[in-house]
Amino acid sequence: MTYHDQLVNASEQRLEAGIAHSYISGNRVWQALPESYIAWHTANAYGNRNYYGIEICQSMSASDKDFLANEQAAFQEAARMLKKWGLPVNRETVRLHNEFSPTECPHRSMELHAGYKSSQRAPQNIVNKTKDYFISQIKAYYNGEIPKGSTDKGSSKPSSNGSTNATNTDWKQNKYGTWYKAESATFTNGNQPIITRVGSPFTTAQFGYNFQPGGYVNYDEVCLQDGHVWIGYNWNGYRYYLPIRTWNGASPPNHKNGLGDLWGVIS
Repeated sequence: MTYHDQLVNASEQRLEAGIAHSYISGNRVWQALPESYIAWHTANAYGNRNYYGIEICQSMSASDKDFLANEQAAFQEAARMLKKWGLPVNRETVRLHNEFSPTECPHRSMELHAGYKSSQRAPQNIVNKTKDYFISQIKAYYNGEIPKGSTDKGSSKPSSNGSTNATNTDWKQNKYGTWYKAESATFTNGNQPIITRVGSPFTTAQFGYNFQPGGYVNYDEVCLQDGHVWIGYNWNGYRYYLPIRTWNGASPPNHKNGLGDLWGVIS
């Protein structure tokens, strides 16, 4: 991460030129400063002293798809911090850089979410439109949901009657030893966060994000691999796999007696 290379062991003069608390790139979050430290991220004494700065990397160079993915990681981090501090998600706790100083930032977000592209400071209605979009996304993560504006699959709430709409096909096995089949249903998480993985159903695969308690997702695949039952779904341009219970390794159709308790509810 370029920001990491620039800021590790940087001089005070360099830090005063601008540093946020956290930097977001892809699904990685790098905390450059502890939350108790004052950062130089708003060019405003009050903003620096009273707010936690989250910087989205690659705002100039990334494709829209990659930048939007970076944004979602930033929204999730903002939700995590606000929840940690017991603060609500609103216009007072979520602030934009250009609310504190005359800057184009967050120029890429304003272009994508408010249709504003200019080197001039944005008018207040554009600021509010962008800010309200941020708040809607952060609030969804805060409440353990997947934001409606960031998911490729539908994100409607599961039905209240608890009936299943799953459709099954026969199990198949690929060259990696993964058993898989198509299944369409909704999983709602229980009371503990679950680590998702990117690209494959292995606990050693790339870290995705923490699926929050009470969160729900529509999935289209079930897998048996690496001691777990996994569900697969697309979100924000990536394929995610979420473990939802343990599995003792028995092959289908004899696997059912080797399943642990479900970590949530399927509907």
